[in-house]
Amino acid sequence: MNDPEALLHYLDVLLKESNFTKAARELYISQPYLTQLIKRIEKKLGTKIINRDRVPFSLTEAGMIYYKYLENISYNDQQLERDLAPYTEPNKEIIKLGVLESLGSFLLPRLLPSFLQNNPNVEIQLFENSPRKNETNLLNGDIDCYIGQTPETISHDLNYLVKNGEQYYVVIPQNSHYFRSDKFILEADYLKT
Repeated sequence: MNDPEALLHYLDVLLKESNFTKAARELYISQPYLTQLIKRIEKKLGTKIINRDRVPFSLTEAGMIYYKYLENISYNDQQLERDLAPYTEPNKEIIKLGVLESLGSFLLPRLLPSFLQNNPNVEIQLFENSPRKNETNLLNGDIDCYIGQTPETISHDLNYLVKNGEQYYVVIPQNSHYFRSDKFILEADYLKT
């Protein structure tokens, strides 16, 4: 497997579950495939990348280097795609959306289909990260907005909006061309249960 995003996801789930069988089940792959994949990577690198001797599993120092390497490749691939987008699809508007990792698979399937149907010229580039990483990306201009939870923990450098008392919040920097203090485009009717 040569997909850095998929490898990062596999490693994240394996570290979270600390069990190959449970991780494989969550990833919808076979346990032997996951085990062999990690062994092939370790053989190619010539070193272990995961401490499996105790629970919870953790990355070895070499594993941390490998993980960071995968993150860099993934980021560069995404950056290339973003940079080329105006040339490949000049009429498409791209919104770079950061979302809390745990919300991505739960909230976005309820939110994005209606939004994209009503906005066919929009493409969403999704960045699932921790709150801290999303906030950093937002402050650096790497993403246009961020959907998360627990706004109490958000940086004091950012303003946020909680709509209709929902348990999610959206952060859009005031210097973004998507920021509108008088309008909220992701209304509650986009959320289908």
